[in-house]
Amino acid sequence: MIRLLRRVQEDFLLTVQLNSFMAVETFLALTSIIDSSMNIYIKAYTHAAPMFIGMIFGCLAVRRNQLSRLIQGAAWALVATVSLAALLGVRTWFDGRPPERLESAFYAGLHRASWSLGASWVMYTCATGHGGFVNKILA
Repeated sequence: MIRLLRRVQEDFLLTVQLNSFMAVETFLALTSIIDSSMNIYIKAYTHAAPMFIGMIFGCLAVRRNQLSRLIQGAAWALVATVSLAALLGVRTWFDGRPPERLESAFYAGLHRASWSLGASWVMYTCATGHGGFVNKILA
């Protein structure tokens, strides 16, 4: 868990340090896209948090713990919120408003982890039989 938080923190700090880079490329400036890809996206440590989240949910799926309805509902609400934030958090950036430094840093530090949390939760619930209608759709 400490390593996961450390990787998210490194993504955040790297984006703050490299203020000229955008967390999400809008293909407006080719040199910015190339620089961002070389300095941020290609680096393996920026993808460590999603890998750790996947491993944690894989271990939980093997244990097959029973979850109460309250925990399932709270987890679905949390996962839906963070996944939609990762998906729609950059909507205004594509309308031409450039992101602020802190906003870009938070998004860069958290979007991969939050999206992988959502995907891992869906896979976990479907694999353990707690998926409900989502399991029927994906099966």
